[in-house]
Amino acid sequence: MNENLEVADTAKQLRIHIIKHIMFKLHEINLTPSTYTEILELYKNFNHYIHSNQNVKINIPISRIGKKIVGELYRDNEEKSWVNLEKI
Repeated sequence: MNENLEVADTAKQLRIHIIKHIMFKLHEINLTPSTYTEILELYKNFNHYIHSNQNVKINIPISRIGKKIVGELYRDNEEKSWVNLEKI
């Protein structure tokens, strides 16, 4: 296998791992697509992040609970990706 493909695959696996961790935390606090439709928008951001080689900024209001999901997902390990739930 080409070394560049191996590096790209490893980076993608890391992005998948990051998203799985975030989704697990969201599920723990009952922020799921079946509970809040806004989470579908977040999942679209996750999908874009996993399959592209681009950073993704997140800012999704959830008006029913008066909060928003904000964060930045970085394509490489130079900066730590993060997602927070904040008051609107």
